[in-house]
Amino acid sequence: MKWCLAALTCTLLAVAGCQEIDTPSQQESAPSSSPSPKKGPPSRKSAAQTERLVLDWVDLLDSPDPQVQGLAALSLLRCGHPKAKAALEEALKADAPARRQAAVIKAYGFDRNESALNAMEAALANKNAPVAAAASWALAHIGTPRAVQALCGFLSRNSNPERARIAAATALGQTHSKHAVEPLIACLNAKSPKLRKAALHSLVDITQNPSVGADPKAWQDWWKENRVRSREEWLEHGIRSRDQAVSSLRKEAREVRARLAEQTIKALDGRPDKKDPKPLIEALKNPSAKVRLYAVAELVKLDVPARVPALVGALSDPEAEIRRTAAAALGDIGDKKAGNPLIKALRDRSETVRAAAASSLGRLGCKEGVKPLIATLNDSNIEVASAAASALGEIGDKSAVKPLMGVLAGGKNRTKVREAAAGSLGKLGDPLAVKALVPVLRDKDERARWFAAIALGQLKAEAAIAPLSNVLSQDSSANVRLSAATSLGMIGSRKAEPPLAGALSDKDPKVAAQAAEALLAVAGEDFDALLKVGRLFYDRKDDNRAAKAFGKLVAKYGADSARKKQVEIVRRMLVASLGRLRQWNTARQHYAALCQQNPKDAALLKEYVTCLINDGDFASAIRESAAGAKVDPEHAGEWWARIAELIETHGKQIGQAGLDKLIAELEAAGPALGGEQTKARILKFRTPPPPAPPPKTETKEEKKK
Repeated sequence: MKWCLAALTCTLLAVAGCQEIDTPSQQESAPSSSPSPKKGPPSRKSAAQTERLVLDWVDLLDSPDPQVQGLAALSLLRCGHPKAKAALEEALKADAPARRQAAVIKAYGFDRNESALNAMEAALANKNAPVAAAASWALAHIGTPRAVQALCGFLSRNSNPERARIAAATALGQTHSKHAVEPLIACLNAKSPKLRKAALHSLVDITQNPSVGADPKAWQDWWKENRVRSREEWLEHGIRSRDQAVSSLRKEAREVRARLAEQTIKALDGRPDKKDPKPLIEALKNPSAKVRLYAVAELVKLDVPARVPALVGALSDPEAEIRRTAAAALGDIGDKKAGNPLIKALRDRSETVRAAAASSLGRLGCKEGVKPLIATLNDSNIEVASAAASALGEIGDKSAVKPLMGVLAGGKNRTKVREAAAGSLGKLGDPLAVKALVPVLRDKDERARWFAAIALGQLKAEAAIAPLSNVLSQDSSANVRLSAATSLGMIGSRKAEPPLAGALSDKDPKVAAQAAEALLAVAGEDFDALLKVGRLFYDRKDDNRAAKAFGKLVAKYGADSARKKQVEIVRRMLVASLGRLRQWNTARQHYAALCQQNPKDAALLKEYVTCLINDGDFASAIRESAAGAKVDPEHAGEWWARIAELIETHGKQIGQAGLDKLIAELEAAGPALGGEQTKARILKFRTPPPPAPPPKTETKEEKKK
């Protein structure tokens, strides 16, 4: 009965003039890589007849025979009739009958039709095992990057059903995709033995390398070594052949080549004259890419003229990585002779080589490379184009300004290139670029705004103060506001003070901090500006920056007799800030200067003594307290009481020798030591004099005499 139905289906297809479909037996024997059948001539039947055929195929989707179901689904998929499309969409819904859904999914897979990838990806997690298995098989059969990605993503999610993950792992082996290797290796650590087995089987299918075994660590090591290689290289490395002798010979040949490469590298590494470039230059002709790469890396280390021509020759190496390494090395060496070969390398087939060549031309400052680099701004690869934009800024030729402005204005989808262009415009220092950079401050892309703001600061354009001020107060991005504050500081105009002062209250502490630093930069060394900024920080209890501003003022104007009184006021605020910061060692220097300037200011002297105590210099605190007793005789008793207290509390830190010296100084200055009470307290810490020797007793002989 099922063969009758299958024959009937084929007949209907032929009558309808749709695509020809092989019989079930032919489908099974057909290779998976065979292309889909081409469409035949359009049907001559009436619309009603065609519609009837479509309805018949829809009915056959519920056939008990899977082969008939598959033929019906494939017929609907290929005929293109609207009702056929609707029936297929209905069958792909999650609540559709499982057998019908599985048949339709397989039809899409057999036809390598990507139009239902979303439905197939969703079906991977279907509770019905045949549906999930059909989805895995179909995605693998389609085999496109997106289909493989869907399987990898499903496999990597541990929360998915085990049986479905096993099906996905098995299907990935059929894709032969390199992208499936990493998620399959991860599954070797799974708890499920069946999942581990399926993952291992697929890894072997993809890599054709059963020798690694089932150890996840071994596979991870293998992947680290081979991920940069193509699958064809894997297949060459791990090919399995019925002819064991050929396989063995190939393996041996590979091992011999590897050993020769290692031995060559070892010999080169142990060469007697490490400064002789000839062995390395000869090694650039070695058939092993590993040896050639080693030679390039070693040539860079030699400071000899012959290395530049050798590295230029390496720009023609068949291996892209060697060409890239040579291009980068020529930029690091800095020999102008490499300019023209690097310009030629801008047309290399590898984007990594082109990018390295562009960057090296920038480091060389190669003027001849300006025009080729301008042309490279249109390279289809973003990394290459952005490298060219950055290089133009490093070269510093202003003929690149207008092309870079063009990049900035266009290429909305090439953000990285625009960022590099903005950075280079800042380096080139042409005021013309301001007109192009200011509009970018309103760009939707945050990074573009950030780079534009920094570039305007590099240009030191006063015309940019107003737009940068707007950015500082209004931009939604803290990073962009931060760059605006930085740039206003770089411009260095006093006009930026009001917006920077306002930004001290920014909700982001980093922006507020940068605004404060910018205010200091704007103030420069101008007395009035520094005093204004310092007072602003002082009033906001920002003692670090207040001390910084006041310190600059004192250092610059401390010896200016015309500003003596102003400097004294500044110094008093400075010691107050330093005290709150507990920077006593710095504060004591300024207290000493203030006390010298105001020798009769007892209150100031008390602050100085407190500073010395906090700084741990108790001896100096005692000496200054003794001076205070003379300056402030009305409160001399308090000063001497403090001296006694300091000796009692910190005598051990001062040491006995130091105490003896101090007490001697105090007695010389005022023998009374503040009165009997304080004198007794102080003198008890002095080293007592040695006791008198006992009287000599006479011997019997002495008595007789």
